[in-house]
Amino acid sequence: MVEELNSLLKTGGFALRKWASNEPEVLASIPQQFIAKVVHHELATEENNTVSTLGMLWTPTTDSLQVQVRLPEKEVRTKREVLANIARIYDPLGFLDPVKMKAKLYMQQIWKLKDQQGNPWSWDK
Repeated sequence: MVEELNSLLKTGGFALRKWASNEPEVLASIPQQFIAKVVHHELATEENNTVSTLGMLWTPTTDSLQVQVRLPEKEVRTKREVLANIARIYDPLGFLDPVKMKAKLYMQQIWKLKDQQGNPWSWDK
């Protein structure tokens, strides 16, 4: 399967690198320089090495995906900061959509806020 996939993609001008698999037999047939590097992550242990793929962390031994979201270090105080933090959530496969939806609903509530004169809050208020 590795050879077939390599030859198929080579016809289109693509060369596969950074192979990862939850089957040790597959990795045995791939040159060491083409195997994905293990990511050292705080959620990883010695027996659960993770590989970074599509902005996510994949643990081949358990076949599980993890997403790392960094929360802001300081208190978020403006519309601009809230929107910037929502936009930082990278989730190409949509696993975090329920969480992102809550954040977007929160942003929607912020948009409804008005000052004492009835004007909408500015981006930096």
